Amino acid sequence: MSFEQLATKYRLPKQDFWEYLQLRSCIMSAQQKLPLSPQTELQRLMQDNQGAGGGASRYYSLIRQSHPPKLEGLQRAWEEDIQGEIVMEKWEEITRS
Repeated sequence: MSFEQLATKYRLPKQDFWEYLQLRSCIMSAQQKLPLSPQTELQRLMQDNQGAGGGASRYYSLIRQSHPPKLEGLQRAWEEDIQGEIVMEKWEEITRS
C-alpha cells in the first residue's frame, strides 16, 4: 500500500512518512535477499508473464493441472445413458484435454 492509503486507512500523521519509507526499504531489501516464502507456480507464472498476452489460458491450464475436476458424477451419468460401464482407460482418454 502507498503511504497515502495507509495514512487514510489508519489515520497516520504525515510525520510518519519517513518511517514508512525506512520500513518499506527494509522489507524490500529483505525480500530480495531471502524470500519470506517460496513462490507458488501461479505466482511465478504471474510474475513471468506480466503484460504478456494469453495469460488467462495459461492460468486456467495451471489451475486444471493442480486441481483436476471431479468427474465421477459425469461418468455415472454417461454410463446410465449408454447403459454400460466405461472402463478407466477409456474414461481417461475421453476426459483428457
